[in-house]
Amino acid sequence: MTKYRNRREAGQILGVHLEKELRKKELTKPLVLGLPRGGVPVAFEVAAVLRCALDVIVTRKLGVPGHAELACGAIGPEGVEILDQRLVSECGITDKQISDIVARESVELTRRQELYRTGLGPLNLSGRDVILVDDGIATGAT
Repeated sequence: MTKYRNRREAGQILGVHLEKELRKKELTKPLVLGLPRGGVPVAFEVAAVLRCALDVIVTRKLGVPGHAELACGAIGPEGVEILDQRLVSECGITDKQISDIVARESVELTRRQELYRTGLGPLNLSGRDVILVDDGIATGAT
């Protein structure tokens, strides 16, 4: 695994790599979305290199009961809910458990949206070429 001095350096390097790749594509309205907290400084640098818009999207991982670090899904703005049905089934997670997890994480999602998106308009992705940036990956579920 490559190590970087900090998130800014990682974003600058990622931006250069993406710039080379994206030259082959015809992106009309690129938008870099950073996932708080650590993904935002990386995304800032990527957007600067690509000379495109930057915004923030807040999501919350849905952890497996008893193994909260293992994601069985995620929730996002405007009621977006994604579940890994295979994992939910394999772990025997009930609909009630999912509902409870979603309810709990929705409260935190709302709190973080207010924290990170205050003063920003609604997130409109329609017709945009989205480049989603985080500062690491474990399961890729969020």
